[in-house]
Amino acid sequence: MKRSLLVLAILLLFRQILISQEATFSISEVDASRFPLIRCTFIALDATGKSYTDLKPSDFDVFERGKNMNPTVNVECKDTLVEPAVSIILIVDQSESMRWLNEAGEQRWSWVLRGVEAFVNTINFKTGTKVGLISFGRVAYKRCDFTDNKQEILDSLNNTVIGGGTLYDPPFLDRINGAITMFLNGSPDPQKRRIIVFLTDGEPNDPPKTDSIVKELQRINAQVYAITLAMPMHKSLEEISSKTGGKAYKVETKQELEDIYRFIALDIQKKQLCQLTWVTDYGCDKLDLVRPIKITFKRQAVTIERDYVAPDYSIAKLPIDGAIFDFLDPAPNTSNDLDITITAPVADYTINDIKIIPSTYYQVINWDVGGSGGAPPFVIPAGESRTIRVRFTQGAVRSYREATLYIDAKPCPAQVKLIGGISQVRIISPMVAKFIQYVIQLILFGVVLKATSQSICSTVPTAEIVGDLLLLMLRDFPISGYLLLEEIIFAFVQQLPQFQTIFGQKQLAEQKMTLVEV
Repeated sequence: MKRSLLVLAILLLFRQILISQEATFSISEVDASRFPLIRCTFIALDATGKSYTDLKPSDFDVFERGKNMNPTVNVECKDTLVEPAVSIILIVDQSESMRWLNEAGEQRWSWVLRGVEAFVNTINFKTGTKVGLISFGRVAYKRCDFTDNKQEILDSLNNTVIGGGTLYDPPFLDRINGAITMFLNGSPDPQKRRIIVFLTDGEPNDPPKTDSIVKELQRINAQVYAITLAMPMHKSLEEISSKTGGKAYKVETKQELEDIYRFIALDIQKKQLCQLTWVTDYGCDKLDLVRPIKITFKRQAVTIERDYVAPDYSIAKLPIDGAIFDFLDPAPNTSNDLDITITAPVADYTINDIKIIPSTYYQVINWDVGGSGGAPPFVIPAGESRTIRVRFTQGAVRSYREATLYIDAKPCPAQVKLIGGISQVRIISPMVAKFIQYVIQLILFGVVLKATSQSICSTVPTAEIVGDLLLLMLRDFPISGYLLLEEIIFAFVQQLPQFQTIFGQKQLAEQKMTLVEV
């Protein structure tokens, strides 16, 4: 009963403030833990501070990576029987002006103590809500980590020594004691709302980095309630609170400060929870893990932009993409067949078409080896496979033939290389190609030396050229088994003392140990 009367009194007291406030729309951190279902909790309040009761999917526009997701958007709001858990950081100004006295001889700092006490006494800590405390002058101080112990918060504030100048940046952006870091280290739950209640009684000594503060707060989905005491609302604080979905209040008296702290405590514990969801697409490579979204709440014409990181399993690239299939070297006018298996890794795959270009020597002769399926289009369910059989028919003259098999598929297209016939060098691995390149360079260099009757030991520049090649080979092939390379290196070491000076015997010895760990 007492709590209800308190709520009513505060609402009546701030009726005029609420009427003048802008409507609020803010979202929590985007949750991709149930990918491809994407979720975010949001708060939508009208200009009087009341929750909407009739929200529909059509009230929102959702874009992800530029694609309209509206066909899969859903919205659900429900009233909870208990107040939702919240992570809150109280930021209080401890600058010299807090020592000033009013006409009654009361120090402003004593007002702050009363206001914070009113706040923590209004918070319901039994739901999992925790509060942390930061004070600031020209630097930020973390006075109390997240806790549900009221007395710990109040004791931390009482032990604060006031004095110094005023800077708004440190309590937000300081990498050790700032609110951003404190949230990331102490409040990892993306479903909990993150709230900052910021109090100051002074203009900043230097202009704040408002854009940077807003950007970082939006990145971690934190709302700011700003309070200015005995001073006009600062433009930067008004912008920070507005762009993070919070509110800004100007108060003049001790009673107003206590009341606004109580009101904010009630406001951030609203019992209505709303969730916006949509079904997204799988990605095809690691660039698709970071996904920009844009959510517009049409009733207020407010747009919020965020990035979220999709889980690794959101990459649905076909395993055979980029593979090489070697049909060997059949005789003229004869054929070799190979089976190519297409496996859908984590999502259903729609195969729209499969083409071989050029198709002169290659053709698909069976669209479903071991089954009865036909040519595309067809669907491969997640985790299942379809095997096709491709035939390579050599021409009348034995020659090297190459083609590409293109798979037009959703979510990800793919292509594989088809090779067959005679080839001077058949490179299956690009690393093997690089190794061969190094060996050829060494051989050619040796031929040049022999043709000019130079000794491999003759000059330091010669040692540098050969040494560079060898160290490049060691850098690119630090795996066991290249015993030939090992023998080449130590043949040079034994023949050329300059190597010991230029590269150091210890370095080469360490490289040898790496090579011979078979």
